[in-house]
Amino acid sequence: MKEEKSGLEEAEKKLYKRGFEELYAPTRTSFYSRDPDVSSEWKGDKENAVPKKTRVLLTMFQKIFFASVAFFALALTAALLLFFSGGNIVSSENVDIKVLGPIAVPGGEELSLQIAVTNNNNISLEYTDLSISYPEGTRSADSSLALPRVRKSLGVVKAGETINEIIRSSLYGKEGTEQSIGIAVEYRVEGSNAIFVKEAKYTVLLSSAPLSVSVDTFSEVNANQEIELRIVVASNAGSPIEDVLLRAQYPFGFEPSDSIPRPRYGTTVWELGTIKPGEVVPILLKGVVRGQDNEQKVFTFTAGRRDDKNEREISAVYSLATAEILVKRPFLSVVGHVAGSSDGRVIVNAGDRIPVEVVWANNLPSRVADVSIEASLEGLGFDKSSVQVTSGAYRSSDNKIIWNGGTLKDLSAVDAGESGVVSFVFIPVVTRGSGAISNPRIIMRINIFGRRVSDTGAMEDISSLSEREIVVNSDLRLSARALYFKGPFQNSGPMPPRVDKKTLYTIVWTITNSSNNMTNTIVRGTLPPYVSWVGRIDPAQAGVSFDEKTGEVVWRLGDVLSGAGFSRGAPEVAFQIVFTPSVSLLGKEPDLMTDILFGGMDRFTGDDIQKTHTPVTTNLSSDPSFVSAHGQVVK
Repeated sequence: MKEEKSGLEEAEKKLYKRGFEELYAPTRTSFYSRDPDVSSEWKGDKENAVPKKTRVLLTMFQKIFFASVAFFALALTAALLLFFSGGNIVSSENVDIKVLGPIAVPGGEELSLQIAVTNNNNISLEYTDLSISYPEGTRSADSSLALPRVRKSLGVVKAGETINEIIRSSLYGKEGTEQSIGIAVEYRVEGSNAIFVKEAKYTVLLSSAPLSVSVDTFSEVNANQEIELRIVVASNAGSPIEDVLLRAQYPFGFEPSDSIPRPRYGTTVWELGTIKPGEVVPILLKGVVRGQDNEQKVFTFTAGRRDDKNEREISAVYSLATAEILVKRPFLSVVGHVAGSSDGRVIVNAGDRIPVEVVWANNLPSRVADVSIEASLEGLGFDKSSVQVTSGAYRSSDNKIIWNGGTLKDLSAVDAGESGVVSFVFIPVVTRGSGAISNPRIIMRINIFGRRVSDTGAMEDISSLSEREIVVNSDLRLSARALYFKGPFQNSGPMPPRVDKKTLYTIVWTITNSSNNMTNTIVRGTLPPYVSWVGRIDPAQAGVSFDEKTGEVVWRLGDVLSGAGFSRGAPEVAFQIVFTPSVSLLGKEPDLMTDILFGGMDRFTGDDIQKTHTPVTTNLSSDPSFVSAHGQVVK
């Protein structure tokens, strides 16, 4: 009986037959389902029993089979877990953020938002944080702190749980702008270190600005005319607004001359500090506008919170206002030049002779008749008796200087394009009688009038105005004198002074100040080589120092109030020196102190005042017991 062929023998037979591709045909189910009856009596070599290609094929199918089984097992396990856990997959889509609050809020007022965080997942959210990102400029509800970002821990949010939080803040910005608040919920889940985030945004409209800015000025001015701009910053908030700055943007051709209060930085930035609820802060700005005919000038004023990194910049804008001024070339122009300056604000010294030139012109293409010019001086800072007018008249009853056809023939009729100059002088003062004038100021207004034939043929009055402010520096003075018989120290030595003999003197400095407060006040003087420093000073804490290398004595007074030496006591210091004359000084009245300088900054005018004093000599004319003959050096 023939031995039945095994499956391996059949495979080997097919392997060596033509058309071996059939082995790879899709119908392979019999390969897995057939249970071949392999004879246990077969003793052939195992490695040689199956061809190499067949063994590779079997290995590949085995891998696919086991991988499929593993995947099926994992999928089944996941399905079972999902089934028995109720479909519990953690997703940010199952974290809900709802915000309840107003759609609009006034700037600077408290904004209260209720934030509800709901966990719709089937497991708890752990280490949950609520993060709030505010727009720039946001403050706490009481405006005491900046709120760039706030983070609050919610802890564990259980499945199905809702946690409510109330956040409060104050938003700042321009009226009508939208402010966006970023809200984020950050959390973890059990068994994972990954951080998940759910985000939302809340937008609110600023119904009003915390501050309002308004500008009041002329809508039309003449070229080269000084103008005034009144800027008002007012609080609309229910709580104080801190660190407020006002920044100005000037048009080209505008020259600021004065401001009350003065800008903190340059000429464009005012430091307003804290503005209380309902408080109004006015600013008066003066300057000269220069430009062409029909040129539009735009001024912009912005109020906001100071930048924490740059004290001159605004980080959050609260409000802004603009003003438009049309520059016109007047029919008749007039400009006053004070001491050679056409600036809107001119600083002069008391006692100086101040020349004023008034330049006028007819800018029309036709003749102007009956031209008259009036210059008025307002204020106490000038001497009426000092006014002198050329080709005009001064009316002291109302302080007006007048030029017309009666005083100057050229003004009777002024042809097209014709111009001219009239002038006067005056002397400013800072005292009246025995008292000082506080912050002496002179306002000079110059008006020009005339008549012309209009386009309709009728006579028409035309005019123009120019203004100048003249401020007067305080009359700071120094009395520097030497004493022997008088003073706080006991002096000794020969009098008159003798060659090669030591004589002690006392130098006394006294400062007087008339009308304006002074700051950074200082007095300097130098001792010649034949004069030595003793070191006695009265009062001892007067702020006097001596440099041995240069021989310079310095007295730093700092602030000197107005009226010093008039309505209040004058600052004074005394110090002792020793004079040892050489034979070369025989018969002379030598200098005891030279190069005497004094000065400071006038707080009213802003001018830096520097003056000199004559040397102090051995001629002690200020000492009542001194005899004039005792001033010369003797043998």
